[in-house]
Amino acid sequence: MSDVYLYSFKGKFRLFDIESFLLKTELPQLVEQVAEGTRVGLKVIVPNPGNITYIRPLIVKKILDFIKGLGALVELVDTLDIMDEGLEVMKRVNHVGYSFQTFDAPFLLADHITGTDYKEIIINGDYLPYVHLGTEFEEMGLLVFLTHFTGDPFYGYFGSITHMALRCIAKEFKNKVLADLVFEVDGSRCDKCGLCVEVCPVNAISINEDSGVKIDTSKCIHCGYCSLLCPNKALVLKNSSRRRLIGKFIDIAKTLKNIYGERLFYINVLLDVIPYPDYLPFVSRNISENIGIVASRDPVAVDKASLDIISQRIGGFEKFKSIHNVDPMEIILAAEKSKLGTTNYNLIEV
Repeated sequence: MSDVYLYSFKGKFRLFDIESFLLKTELPQLVEQVAEGTRVGLKVIVPNPGNITYIRPLIVKKILDFIKGLGALVELVDTLDIMDEGLEVMKRVNHVGYSFQTFDAPFLLADHITGTDYKEIIINGDYLPYVHLGTEFEEMGLLVFLTHFTGDPFYGYFGSITHMALRCIAKEFKNKVLADLVFEVDGSRCDKCGLCVEVCPVNAISINEDSGVKIDTSKCIHCGYCSLLCPNKALVLKNSSRRRLIGKFIDIAKTLKNIYGERLFYINVLLDVIPYPDYLPFVSRNISENIGIVASRDPVAVDKASLDIISQRIGGFEKFKSIHNVDPMEIILAAEKSKLGTTNYNLIEV
């Protein structure tokens, strides 16, 4: 059974004291185990420019300053997404308040501004023969994943497990991983409105009056915008595609676990929980009220606890599942089966 720590915002008023909360978790013990002068990566996600509900810079700064206060050399780190350009992302870092001026700490792209700087690790996994991790991760003695817990239209939810799997690999490798993001066209729902053609960033979609929507798989970059924005839900992710994607995610997460061992820590932020993750350009009404912050050394336990807490607040697990009609437990149970962690947890409210 894994310990999971909860900093709850319940009640009318409460001092915003993340430092006292983190002191009672296992994070200080982990930082102390790292040799002095060793780099510690605070793994964040630079939000899509269309997203306004990402983790507030104040929260990031308080966590970063806490780790600094323990004597660690802390750097913020992320990788490029499939449609990101390195220079544009560095400008966005300033725009969203994740800059050196805000945190007095450097921000790094682990795969550099080209998205092609990586270390290849041979794993011979169940779904991937190798993994391309951003080179900057190689020299970090401890990784702390700071994740905005949200819904996700493809995997049911976005949390620590998906953060590990999707945002530590180099941009060029993401295309290989997401190649299984394959959509089927439901002709009975499609009215040939043409919106999918308009939103496709690489002009991979065409419409024929007789045969309907066609996706050019040689051009498709698997961003999923066509499926997400279709008003009739006529572009549907194949269940077999989702299973293969989850298998790849588990291979990548296991790779990180094998490299870092116990030198990993996970913090899920349960504020502004909307149906879409920060890497997508969407805004939406919150799924639930603001709840707090959840932390653990176990990625499976921290995600299961986060899902349980939110489900309790909104009227049950089935209500969360119905947001995208995707079972969020599929990836959690796959991670547990692969011994990434356990769904059995002891919730400690601080």
